[in-house]
Amino acid sequence: MDTSNYRNKIFIVSFSFLLVLSSVAPFIGTVNGEASVPEVDARVKEIIEVDGEQFRDLNANGQLDPYEDWRLPTEDRVENLISQMTVEEKAGLMLISTFSNVSSRTKLTEDHLRYFIVRDDPEPRDLAARNNEFQELGEASRLGIPVIMTSNPRNHVNPNQTYGHAEAGGQLSTWPGELGLAATQDPELVKEFAEIAAKEWRATGMHTLWLHG
Repeated sequence: MDTSNYRNKIFIVSFSFLLVLSSVAPFIGTVNGEASVPEVDARVKEIIEVDGEQFRDLNANGQLDPYEDWRLPTEDRVENLISQMTVEEKAGLMLISTFSNVSSRTKLTEDHLRYFIVRDDPEPRDLAARNNEFQELGEASRLGIPVIMTSNPRNHVNPNQTYGHAEAGGQLSTWPGELGLAATQDPELVKEFAEIAAKEWRATGMHTLWLHG
């Protein structure tokens, strides 16, 4: 078995999620079935223009690298990004850590971590501002790799909150838990919950839901 090829495939899968779910590339919508041009924004790195389109110069080399090109397939972008990463940077993406407003800054800048579990429950506006601040730290890094903020459920009725397991605190819209939603036997209601919760999470800078096995 070619272990190096196997490791590369693992990294490709990991980075696929990183690139699709994060702010490395703007989200590209569709208009009449055709891909629309995204609105490119940057807070730290420069924006460069190529062929009349805008891109983030995430590694600040003044050129458009494949991983910065939102027009390319995800796998091509991932492979290019992997080729530019150090072993330490790759190792950092294999770890996840409980978020701390203090220690996570060091883990991000020095240890190259990009996955953090948010366990506190600030107001949505404060949560968004803090997450945006950490995205700027990620953008300022050598390759501009963004941060993935994850959390346990934040929308469920949870009278017995358990730190590190369910942080619902009434800051976002409140719904029944999984069993409660299933008991309604109402797929449209479950769909409505998912759509509303997804908008709230994205608005606060949260990317993924952390579920315990």
